[in-house]
Amino acid sequence: MNNNQVAYLITDGNITVNYQGQTHIIRRTGKLGDKLISAIKEGRLDEIPDLISAEKRITKQSKGAFTV
Repeated sequence: MNNNQVAYLITDGNITVNYQGQTHIIRRTGKLGDKLISAIKEGRLDEIPDLISAEKRITKQSKGAFTV
């Protein structure tokens, strides 16, 4: 798998994503799960890091005011 590919498994409860060599398991509830599924299926790979990493999500949403 190269950096332009993402492997994923979507179940009723979780979304398992292998992105850039790392595996992440995200609960499939609420807006976050919906956004992640859309980004994966539509090939918007640049959005995936912010969706799978709480650290990146917090930093981005706070415009750098908070970091983890």
